[in-house]
Amino acid sequence: MTLDRRAALGALIGLAAAALYGCDARVENEKKRSTRLGDPVGLAQTAAGFSVGSPTARKVAYVFFDMQCPHCGRLWQATKPLQDRVRFVWIPVALLNDASLQQGAAILATQDPGAAMERHEADLLSGGKGLVATSGTAAERDKVQANTKLLELLGVQSVPYIAGRNENSDRVVTQTGTLPTKELAALLGI
Repeated sequence: MTLDRRAALGALIGLAAAALYGCDARVENEKKRSTRLGDPVGLAQTAAGFSVGSPTARKVAYVFFDMQCPHCGRLWQATKPLQDRVRFVWIPVALLNDASLQQGAAILATQDPGAAMERHEADLLSGGKGLVATSGTAAERDKVQANTKLLELLGVQSVPYIAGRNENSDRVVTQTGTLPTKELAALLGI
């Protein structure tokens, strides 16, 4: 098989995986890249985001997401039953379209990002366009762009992307794509 045919076959496999698990056309093996680049949890801690869940929780998980990503919305729903034991830090990125950047900046600018995200996801589920991006300054847009560059630095090209530590083993765990609540709890060791 020629190199071009291998690349085309790899791209088709990536498209199929993205359709099943995450938003974007390129799903790669983030575990290899994350290991090569260092601790994805440590890098995620430098990103701009908002927290939902127990503010006193010892367990913290970082979620890179795009406001326009339906898979991210499913993960948002899956995290709700775990929020009494885990603090989730949601980090907006702009991968999918122009609205991603504007809505990501707007959510960072709101007084209550968790409530705004809840309204956003409810509107998307009902067929709407989500959060109306009337707020969000150049500083918030810069934060979303910096988050997007950080995600790219991690070698990740698809959302949602979760980085955390397993409660039982204390090892870094990552996941690209959404998970049901039970599987997310298992990934995080809770």
